Amino acid sequence: MPVDGASEVQRLVKAATEVLGRADGASPLIRDTDSAALSQVLEELQRLVAQLGAQRVLEMSGTLVMDAGVELYNAPRAALRVLMQMEKSKAHDGQQSSFPRHSLVVTRFVAAKLMGLSLVCLRGGDDGHARGGKNNVQFVDEYVDVLRSFGRVGMMMLESASIDCEKCGEYLALAKEAFSSSLQLWSQIGLSSLAKFKRGLELEDVVDDLWDFCVDRVRVHRLLGERSDSAGGLQEIVSSLQELKMLVPYKSSYASCLLGLMRDVSDGYDKAGQHELQVTFAEEAITIGDALESKADETSLGLVASFKQHMLVNLLRALCALGDAERADTCYQLVPGNREPDVLLPMIRLYVDNKQLEKAHRLLLLLFQQDSLYDSILGARIYAQGHSYSSKGLQIYQTVADNYEDAEFIINLEIACNLISTVDKRCEAMDELKRIGPTLLAMERYILDDFIGRNTVGLSTIYTTGKGKFSTTDT
Repeated sequence: MPVDGASEVQRLVKAATEVLGRADGASPLIRDTDSAALSQVLEELQRLVAQLGAQRVLEMSGTLVMDAGVELYNAPRAALRVLMQMEKSKAHDGQQSSFPRHSLVVTRFVAAKLMGLSLVCLRGGDDGHARGGKNNVQFVDEYVDVLRSFGRVGMMMLESASIDCEKCGEYLALAKEAFSSSLQLWSQIGLSSLAKFKRGLELEDVVDDLWDFCVDRVRVHRLLGERSDSAGGLQEIVSSLQELKMLVPYKSSYASCLLGLMRDVSDGYDKAGQHELQVTFAEEAITIGDALESKADETSLGLVASFKQHMLVNLLRALCALGDAERADTCYQLVPGNREPDVLLPMIRLYVDNKQLEKAHRLLLLLFQQDSLYDSILGARIYAQGHSYSSKGLQIYQTVADNYEDAEFIINLEIACNLISTVDKRCEAMDELKRIGPTLLAMERYILDDFIGRNTVGLSTIYTTGKGKFSTTDT
Protein backbone atom coordinates (compact mmCIF):
# COMPACT_ATOMS: atom_id res chain seq x y z
CA MET A 1 0.00 0.00 0.00
CA PRO A 2 2.78 2.56 0.77
CA VAL A 3 4.42 2.15 -2.65
CA ASP A 4 1.06 2.14 -4.40
CA GLY A 5 0.01 5.19 -2.38
CA ALA A 6 3.04 7.24 -3.43
CA SER A 7 2.76 6.20 -7.06
CA GLU A 8 -0.96 6.98 -7.08
CA VAL A 9 -0.26 10.44 -5.66
CA GLN A 10 2.29 11.05 -8.40
CA ARG A 11 -0.09 9.80 -11.09
CA LEU A 12 -2.93 12.08 -9.98
CA VAL A 13 -0.66 15.10 -9.58
CA LYS A 14 0.69 14.54 -13.09
CA ALA A 15 -2.88 14.39 -14.44
CA ALA A 16 -3.79 17.63 -12.65
CA THR A 17 -0.70 19.50 -13.87
CA GLU A 18 -1.31 18.40 -17.45
CA VAL A 19 -4.86 19.77 -17.34
CA LEU A 20 -3.74 23.02 -15.69
CA GLY A 21 -0.97 23.39 -18.28
CA ARG A 22 -3.65 24.25 -20.85
CA ALA A 23 -4.06 27.64 -19.17
CA ASP A 24 -0.50 28.55 -20.14
CA GLY A 25 0.18 30.35 -23.39
CA ALA A 26 -0.71 33.59 -25.11
CA SER A 27 -4.35 32.75 -25.79
CA PRO A 28 -5.51 30.03 -23.42
CA LEU A 29 -8.89 28.47 -24.09
CA ILE A 30 -10.34 26.23 -21.40
CA ARG A 31 -13.04 23.74 -22.28
CA ASP A 32 -15.78 22.61 -19.92
CA THR A 33 -14.31 19.13 -20.09
CA ASP A 34 -10.99 20.50 -18.78
CA SER A 35 -12.67 21.99 -15.71
CA ALA A 36 -14.60 18.77 -15.11
CA ALA A 37 -11.44 16.67 -15.47
CA LEU A 38 -9.58 18.88 -12.99
CA SER A 39 -12.42 18.67 -10.47
CA GLN A 40 -12.48 14.89 -10.73
CA VAL A 41 -8.70 14.58 -10.20
CA LEU A 42 -8.85 16.90 -7.18
CA GLU A 43 -11.65 14.87 -5.63
CA GLU A 44 -9.62 11.67 -6.06
CA LEU A 45 -6.55 13.34 -4.57
CA GLN A 46 -8.46 14.59 -1.55
CA ARG A 47 -9.88 11.13 -0.88
CA LEU A 48 -6.43 9.57 -1.25
CA VAL A 49 -4.77 12.11 1.08
CA ALA A 50 -7.49 11.60 3.68
CA GLN A 51 -7.11 7.81 3.43
CA LEU A 52 -3.32 7.88 3.70
CA GLY A 53 -3.44 10.38 6.53
CA ALA A 54 -5.93 8.27 8.49
CA GLN A 55 -3.74 5.17 8.05
CA ARG A 56 -0.64 7.11 9.18
CA VAL A 57 1.44 5.61 6.38
CA LEU A 58 4.96 6.21 7.65
CA GLU A 59 6.80 3.91 5.25
CA MET A 60 5.74 5.89 2.20
CA SER A 61 8.45 8.12 0.71
CA GLY A 62 7.95 11.55 2.26
CA THR A 63 10.33 13.12 -0.26
CA LEU A 64 8.28 11.89 -3.22
CA VAL A 65 5.05 13.14 -1.67
CA MET A 66 6.64 16.51 -0.84
CA ASP A 67 7.87 16.90 -4.42
CA ALA A 68 4.40 16.03 -5.73
CA GLY A 69 2.82 18.57 -3.39
CA VAL A 70 5.21 21.33 -4.47
CA GLU A 71 4.59 20.52 -8.13
CA LEU A 72 0.83 20.66 -7.64
CA TYR A 73 1.07 23.89 -5.64
CA ASN A 74 2.93 25.62 -8.48
CA ALA A 75 0.80 24.11 -11.28
CA PRO A 76 -2.09 26.68 -11.21
CA ARG A 77 0.24 29.70 -11.26
CA ALA A 78 -0.39 30.58 -14.92
CA ALA A 79 -4.13 29.92 -14.60
CA LEU A 80 -4.32 32.20 -11.55
CA ARG A 81 -2.61 35.01 -13.49
CA VAL A 82 -5.19 34.66 -16.27
CA LEU A 83 -8.03 34.59 -13.74
CA MET A 84 -6.82 37.74 -11.98
CA GLN A 85 -6.50 39.56 -15.30
CA MET A 86 -10.05 38.56 -16.21
CA GLU A 87 -11.42 39.63 -12.83
CA LYS A 88 -9.57 42.92 -12.99
CA SER A 89 -10.76 43.76 -16.49
CA LYS A 90 -14.18 42.13 -15.94
CA ALA A 91 -13.96 40.92 -19.52
CA HIS A 92 -16.32 38.16 -20.65
CA ASP A 93 -16.21 37.35 -24.35
CA GLY A 94 -18.36 34.24 -24.11
CA GLN A 95 -15.32 31.97 -24.16
CA GLN A 96 -13.85 30.39 -21.02
CA SER A 97 -10.20 31.41 -20.92
CA SER A 98 -9.59 30.47 -17.29
CA PHE A 99 -10.41 27.70 -14.89
CA PRO A 100 -13.00 28.58 -12.24
CA ARG A 101 -11.55 30.26 -9.17
CA HIS A 102 -12.87 27.47 -6.96
CA SER A 103 -10.90 24.80 -8.87
CA LEU A 104 -7.66 26.74 -8.71
CA VAL A 105 -7.73 27.53 -5.00
CA VAL A 106 -8.79 23.98 -4.15
CA THR A 107 -5.79 22.78 -6.16
CA ARG A 108 -3.53 24.83 -3.88
CA PHE A 109 -5.39 23.49 -0.83
CA VAL A 110 -4.90 19.86 -1.89
CA ALA A 111 -1.24 20.58 -2.62
CA ALA A 112 -0.76 21.91 0.90
CA LYS A 113 -2.46 18.79 2.28
CA LEU A 114 0.01 16.65 0.32
CA MET A 115 2.94 18.59 1.76
CA GLY A 116 1.50 18.18 5.23
CA LEU A 117 1.19 14.43 4.68
CA SER A 118 4.82 14.32 3.52
CA LEU A 119 5.96 15.77 6.87
CA VAL A 120 4.29 12.85 8.65
CA CYS A 121 6.17 10.42 6.42
CA LEU A 122 9.48 12.25 6.76
CA ARG A 123 9.18 12.49 10.53
CA GLY A 124 8.45 8.80 10.99
CA GLY A 125 10.23 7.24 8.03
CA ASP A 126 13.75 7.01 6.69
CA ASP A 127 14.41 9.03 3.55
CA GLY A 128 18.17 8.77 3.66
CA HIS A 129 18.90 11.68 6.01
CA ALA A 130 18.94 12.04 9.77
CA ARG A 131 16.13 13.96 11.39
CA GLY A 132 16.83 15.74 14.64
CA GLY A 133 13.45 17.32 15.30
CA LYS A 134 13.39 20.91 16.45
CA ASN A 135 17.18 20.99 16.63
CA ASN A 136 17.52 20.14 12.94
CA VAL A 137 17.75 23.01 10.43
CA GLN A 138 16.08 20.94 7.72
CA PHE A 139 13.21 20.08 10.07
CA VAL A 140 12.53 23.74 10.77
CA ASP A 141 12.85 24.77 7.11
CA GLU A 142 10.43 22.07 5.94
CA TYR A 143 7.86 22.86 8.61
CA VAL A 144 8.09 26.61 7.95
CA ASP A 145 7.64 26.07 4.19
CA VAL A 146 4.55 23.91 4.68
CA LEU A 147 2.94 26.10 7.34
CA ARG A 148 3.47 29.09 5.03
CA SER A 149 1.79 27.16 2.22
CA PHE A 150 -1.21 26.37 4.41
CA GLY A 151 -1.37 29.97 5.62
CA ARG A 152 -1.25 31.42 2.11
CA VAL A 153 -3.95 29.01 1.00
CA GLY A 154 -6.07 30.20 3.94
CA MET A 155 -5.58 33.83 2.90
CA MET A 156 -6.48 32.92 -0.67
CA MET A 157 -9.66 31.22 0.54
CA LEU A 158 -10.61 34.26 2.62
CA GLU A 159 -10.10 36.52 -0.39
CA SER A 160 -12.11 34.17 -2.59
CA ALA A 161 -15.02 34.25 -0.14
CA SER A 162 -15.51 37.94 -0.91
CA ILE A 163 -15.13 37.48 -4.69
CA ASP A 164 -17.04 34.26 -5.39
CA CYS A 165 -19.96 34.91 -3.04
CA GLU A 166 -21.98 31.86 -4.10
CA LYS A 167 -19.37 29.58 -2.54
CA CYS A 168 -18.57 31.87 0.40
CA GLY A 169 -19.40 29.26 3.05
CA GLU A 170 -17.22 26.61 1.42
CA TYR A 171 -14.27 29.00 1.07
CA LEU A 172 -14.53 29.99 4.74
CA ALA A 173 -14.65 26.34 5.83
CA LEU A 174 -11.54 25.57 3.77
CA ALA A 175 -9.81 28.70 5.10
CA LYS A 176 -10.58 27.54 8.63
CA GLU A 177 -8.99 24.15 7.94
CA ALA A 178 -5.96 25.66 6.21
CA PHE A 179 -5.22 28.12 9.03
CA SER A 180 -5.75 25.38 11.61
CA SER A 181 -3.22 23.16 9.82
CA SER A 182 -0.76 26.05 9.63
CA LEU A 183 -1.03 26.79 13.37
CA GLN A 184 -0.73 23.08 14.23
CA LEU A 185 2.59 22.98 12.39
CA TRP A 186 3.67 26.18 14.11
CA SER A 187 2.96 24.61 17.51
CA GLN A 188 5.49 21.87 16.66
CA ILE A 189 8.22 24.44 15.97
CA GLY A 190 7.67 27.25 18.43
CA LEU A 191 9.12 30.72 18.53
CA SER A 192 12.24 29.77 20.49
CA SER A 193 13.24 27.03 18.01
CA LEU A 194 12.54 29.32 15.07
CA ALA A 195 14.77 32.04 16.54
CA LYS A 196 17.65 29.56 16.80
CA PHE A 197 17.80 28.98 13.06
CA LYS A 198 16.42 32.20 11.58
CA ARG A 199 18.04 35.59 11.89
CA GLY A 200 17.50 39.14 10.70
CA LEU A 201 15.24 39.66 7.72
CA GLU A 202 14.61 35.94 7.31
CA LEU A 203 13.16 35.73 10.84
CA GLU A 204 11.22 38.96 10.32
CA ASP A 205 9.63 37.60 7.14
CA VAL A 206 8.49 34.41 8.87
CA VAL A 207 7.09 36.35 11.83
CA ASP A 208 5.24 38.71 9.45
CA ASP A 209 3.65 35.74 7.72
CA LEU A 210 2.65 34.17 11.03
CA TRP A 211 1.11 37.47 12.11
CA ASP A 212 -0.94 37.74 8.93
CA PHE A 213 -2.11 34.13 9.21
CA CYS A 214 -3.27 34.57 12.81
CA VAL A 215 -5.07 37.84 12.03
CA ASP A 216 -6.88 36.31 9.07
CA ARG A 217 -7.71 33.21 11.11
CA VAL A 218 -9.51 35.45 13.61
CA ARG A 219 -11.43 37.08 10.75
CA VAL A 220 -12.44 33.72 9.32
CA HIS A 221 -13.83 32.51 12.64
CA ARG A 222 -15.69 35.78 13.16
CA LEU A 223 -17.28 35.46 9.71
CA LEU A 224 -18.23 31.85 10.38
CA GLY A 225 -19.65 32.87 13.76
CA GLU A 226 -21.77 35.58 12.15
CA ARG A 227 -23.15 33.09 9.63
CA SER A 228 -24.01 30.39 12.17
CA ASP A 229 -24.43 32.47 15.35
CA SER A 230 -22.52 29.78 17.24
CA ALA A 231 -19.75 29.84 19.84
CA GLY A 232 -17.68 27.24 18.01
CA GLY A 233 -14.88 29.56 16.91
CA LEU A 234 -14.32 31.48 20.14
CA GLN A 235 -11.57 29.18 21.39
CA GLU A 236 -9.77 29.38 18.04
CA ILE A 237 -10.02 33.18 18.12
CA VAL A 238 -8.58 33.32 21.62
CA SER A 239 -5.74 30.92 20.75
CA SER A 240 -4.87 33.07 17.72
CA LEU A 241 -4.83 36.18 19.90
CA GLN A 242 -2.45 34.44 22.30
CA GLU A 243 -0.14 33.63 19.39
CA LEU A 244 -0.30 37.25 18.25
CA LYS A 245 0.59 38.42 21.77
CA MET A 246 3.75 36.29 21.63
CA LEU A 247 4.77 37.97 18.36
CA VAL A 248 4.21 41.56 19.58
CA PRO A 249 7.82 42.14 20.74
CA TYR A 250 9.14 41.50 17.23
CA LYS A 251 7.62 44.63 15.67
CA SER A 252 6.65 48.00 17.12
CA SER A 253 3.40 48.22 15.15
CA TYR A 254 2.09 44.85 16.31
CA ALA A 255 0.76 46.04 19.69
CA SER A 256 -1.59 48.66 18.22
CA CYS A 257 -2.70 46.24 15.50
CA LEU A 258 -3.55 43.58 18.10
CA LEU A 259 -5.50 46.07 20.22
CA GLY A 260 -7.43 47.20 17.15
CA LEU A 261 -8.21 43.62 16.15
CA MET A 262 -9.52 42.72 19.61
CA ARG A 263 -11.58 45.90 19.69
CA ASP A 264 -13.16 45.05 16.32
CA VAL A 265 -14.02 41.51 17.43
CA SER A 266 -15.59 42.80 20.64
CA ASP A 267 -17.61 45.44 18.78
CA GLY A 268 -18.80 42.69 16.44
CA TYR A 269 -20.13 40.67 19.37
CA ASP A 270 -21.77 43.80 20.78
CA LYS A 271 -23.45 44.65 17.49
CA ALA A 272 -24.68 41.07 17.02
CA GLY A 273 -26.01 40.87 20.57
CA GLN A 274 -23.83 37.82 21.31
CA HIS A 275 -23.55 38.65 25.00
CA GLU A 276 -22.28 35.30 26.31
CA LEU A 277 -19.48 35.30 23.74
CA GLN A 278 -18.75 38.93 24.54
CA VAL A 279 -18.24 38.22 28.24
CA THR A 280 -15.76 35.40 27.61
CA PHE A 281 -13.93 37.25 24.87
CA ALA A 282 -13.74 40.58 26.69
CA GLU A 283 -12.24 38.96 29.78
CA GLU A 284 -9.55 37.29 27.65
CA ALA A 285 -8.89 40.50 25.72
CA ILE A 286 -8.53 42.55 28.92
CA THR A 287 -6.01 39.98 30.21
CA ILE A 288 -4.00 40.37 26.99
CA GLY A 289 -4.29 44.13 27.35
CA ASP A 290 -2.86 43.89 30.87
CA ALA A 291 0.09 41.89 29.54
CA LEU A 292 0.74 44.47 26.82
CA GLU A 293 0.42 47.30 29.33
CA SER A 294 3.14 45.81 31.55
CA LYS A 295 5.62 46.03 28.65
CA ALA A 296 4.32 49.19 26.96
CA ASP A 297 6.37 52.35 26.58
CA GLU A 298 5.03 55.78 27.48
CA THR A 299 3.59 56.40 24.02
CA SER A 300 1.65 53.12 24.09
CA LEU A 301 0.24 53.39 27.61
CA GLY A 302 -2.52 55.76 26.54
CA LEU A 303 -3.50 53.45 23.69
CA VAL A 304 -3.73 50.44 26.02
CA ALA A 305 -5.70 52.44 28.61
CA SER A 306 -8.21 53.54 25.96
CA PHE A 307 -8.54 49.94 24.76
CA LYS A 308 -9.16 48.59 28.26
CA GLN A 309 -11.83 51.20 28.94
CA HIS A 310 -13.57 50.33 25.67
CA MET A 311 -13.46 46.63 26.50
CA LEU A 312 -14.75 47.20 30.03
CA VAL A 313 -17.70 49.17 28.65
CA ASN A 314 -18.50 46.37 26.17
CA LEU A 315 -18.18 43.82 28.98
CA LEU A 316 -20.45 45.89 31.20
CA ARG A 317 -23.09 46.17 28.48
CA ALA A 318 -23.02 42.39 27.99
CA LEU A 319 -23.30 41.68 31.73
CA CYS A 320 -26.20 44.10 32.01
CA ALA A 321 -27.97 42.50 29.05
CA LEU A 322 -27.53 39.09 30.70
CA GLY A 323 -28.87 40.43 34.00
CA ASP A 324 -25.71 39.55 35.92
CA ALA A 325 -26.02 42.33 38.51
CA GLU A 326 -23.19 41.22 40.79
CA ARG A 327 -20.53 41.06 38.09
CA ALA A 328 -21.90 44.20 36.43
CA ASP A 329 -21.48 46.08 39.73
CA THR A 330 -17.86 44.97 39.93
CA CYS A 331 -17.20 45.85 36.30
CA TYR A 332 -18.82 49.28 36.74
CA GLN A 333 -16.38 50.10 39.53
CA LEU A 334 -13.46 49.22 37.23
CA VAL A 335 -14.51 51.50 34.35
CA PRO A 336 -12.41 54.70 34.61
CA GLY A 337 -15.04 56.91 32.95
CA ASN A 338 -18.03 55.41 34.73
CA ARG A 339 -20.06 58.63 34.59
CA GLU A 340 -20.45 58.53 30.83
CA PRO A 341 -24.01 57.95 29.54
CA ASP A 342 -23.05 54.74 27.69
CA VAL A 343 -21.94 53.33 31.05
CA LEU A 344 -24.71 54.73 33.25
CA LEU A 345 -27.71 53.83 31.07
CA PRO A 346 -27.13 50.03 31.01
CA MET A 347 -26.61 50.05 34.77
CA ILE A 348 -29.78 52.09 35.32
CA ARG A 349 -31.78 49.66 33.22
CA LEU A 350 -30.25 46.70 35.07
CA TYR A 351 -31.12 48.19 38.47
CA VAL A 352 -34.66 49.02 37.37
CA ASP A 353 -35.17 45.50 35.99
CA ASN A 354 -33.94 44.07 39.31
CA LYS A 355 -36.19 46.47 41.28
CA GLN A 356 -33.15 48.17 42.81
CA LEU A 357 -34.73 51.56 42.27
CA GLU A 358 -32.69 53.45 44.85
CA LYS A 359 -29.46 52.47 43.11
CA ALA A 360 -31.01 53.43 39.77
CA HIS A 361 -31.99 56.83 41.21
CA ARG A 362 -28.44 57.55 42.39
CA LEU A 363 -27.04 56.82 38.94
CA LEU A 364 -29.77 58.93 37.34
CA LEU A 365 -28.63 61.96 39.31
CA LEU A 366 -25.12 61.39 37.92
CA LEU A 367 -26.55 61.04 34.41
CA PHE A 368 -28.42 64.35 34.66
CA GLN A 369 -25.09 66.09 35.31
CA GLN A 370 -23.56 64.94 32.00
CA ASP A 371 -25.08 67.69 29.85
CA SER A 372 -26.99 65.31 27.58
CA LEU A 373 -30.72 65.98 27.43
CA TYR A 374 -31.42 62.98 25.19
CA ASP A 375 -29.68 60.52 27.53
CA SER A 376 -31.26 62.16 30.58
CA ILE A 377 -34.75 61.75 29.12
CA LEU A 378 -33.98 58.14 28.17
CA GLY A 379 -32.78 57.40 31.70
CA ALA A 380 -35.85 59.07 33.21
CA ARG A 381 -38.10 57.03 30.91
CA ILE A 382 -36.48 53.76 32.07
CA TYR A 383 -36.93 54.81 35.70
CA ALA A 384 -40.55 55.93 35.23
CA GLN A 385 -41.37 52.64 33.47
CA GLY A 386 -39.96 50.81 36.48
CA HIS A 387 -42.49 52.67 38.61
CA SER A 388 -45.28 51.91 36.07
CA TYR A 389 -45.55 55.65 35.44
CA SER A 390 -46.88 56.26 38.93
CA SER A 391 -46.77 59.75 40.37
CA LYS A 392 -43.59 58.80 42.25
CA GLY A 393 -41.94 57.64 39.04
CA LEU A 394 -42.99 60.71 37.09
CA GLN A 395 -41.38 62.98 39.69
CA ILE A 396 -38.03 62.14 38.13
CA TYR A 397 -38.95 64.32 35.15
CA GLN A 398 -39.04 67.34 37.46
CA THR A 399 -35.43 66.64 38.33
CA VAL A 400 -34.64 66.57 34.60
CA ALA A 401 -36.44 69.89 34.17
CA ASP A 402 -34.43 71.42 37.01
CA ASN A 403 -31.22 70.47 35.19
CA TYR A 404 -32.45 71.55 31.74
CA GLU A 405 -34.58 74.65 32.31
CA ASP A 406 -34.95 75.42 28.58
CA ALA A 407 -36.33 71.96 27.80
CA GLU A 408 -39.58 72.10 29.73
CA PHE A 409 -41.77 71.66 26.65
CA ILE A 410 -39.76 68.66 25.38
CA ILE A 411 -39.92 67.05 28.81
CA ASN A 412 -43.69 67.57 29.09
CA LEU A 413 -44.19 66.14 25.59
CA GLU A 414 -42.11 63.10 26.61
CA ILE A 415 -44.34 62.57 29.64
CA ALA A 416 -47.50 62.78 27.54
CA CYS A 417 -46.23 60.36 24.92
CA ASN A 418 -45.21 57.83 27.58
CA LEU A 419 -48.53 58.09 29.41
CA ILE A 420 -50.57 57.61 26.25
CA SER A 421 -48.88 54.23 25.67
CA THR A 422 -50.28 53.02 29.00
CA VAL A 423 -54.02 52.18 28.91
CA ASP A 424 -54.90 53.38 32.40
CA LYS A 425 -52.85 56.58 31.97
CA ARG A 426 -54.39 57.82 28.71
CA CYS A 427 -56.71 60.31 30.41
CA GLU A 428 -53.71 61.85 32.13
CA ALA A 429 -51.91 61.91 28.81
CA MET A 430 -54.76 63.78 27.14
CA ASP A 431 -54.82 66.30 29.98
CA GLU A 432 -51.09 66.85 29.56
CA LEU A 433 -51.42 67.28 25.81
CA LYS A 434 -54.22 69.83 26.32
CA ARG A 435 -52.05 71.70 28.78
CA ILE A 436 -49.09 71.96 26.42
CA GLY A 437 -51.29 72.40 23.32
CA PRO A 438 -51.11 76.23 23.25
CA THR A 439 -47.32 76.08 23.49
CA LEU A 440 -47.22 73.63 20.57
CA LEU A 441 -49.47 75.87 18.45
CA ALA A 442 -47.37 78.91 19.31
CA MET A 443 -44.23 77.06 18.20
CA GLU A 444 -45.90 76.11 14.90
CA ARG A 445 -46.92 79.75 14.26
CA TYR A 446 -43.43 80.97 15.08
CA ILE A 447 -41.85 78.50 12.65
CA LEU A 448 -44.33 79.40 9.89
CA ASP A 449 -43.92 83.16 10.41
CA ASP A 450 -40.14 82.80 10.42
CA PHE A 451 -40.25 80.79 7.18
CA ILE A 452 -42.50 83.33 5.42
CA GLY A 453 -40.39 86.24 6.67
CA ARG A 454 -37.19 84.72 5.33
CA ASN A 455 -38.74 83.91 1.94
CA THR A 456 -40.93 87.00 1.28
CA VAL A 457 -38.20 88.83 -0.63
CA GLY A 458 -37.49 85.85 -2.83
CA LEU A 459 -41.16 85.22 -3.62
CA SER A 460 -41.72 88.91 -4.45
CA THR A 461 -38.78 88.85 -6.84
CA ILE A 462 -40.18 85.82 -8.65
CA TYR A 463 -43.60 87.36 -9.19
CA THR A 464 -42.45 90.88 -10.06
CA THR A 465 -39.61 90.06 -12.43
CA GLY A 466 -41.25 87.14 -14.20
CA LYS A 467 -38.25 84.89 -13.48
CA GLY A 468 -38.47 81.46 -11.99
CA LYS A 469 -40.64 78.38 -12.01
CA PHE A 470 -43.69 80.18 -10.56
CA SER A 471 -43.50 83.23 -12.81
CA THR A 472 -46.88 84.87 -13.60
CA THR A 473 -45.66 85.45 -17.15
CA ASP A 474 -45.49 81.73 -17.88
CA THR A 475 -48.12 80.59 -20.38
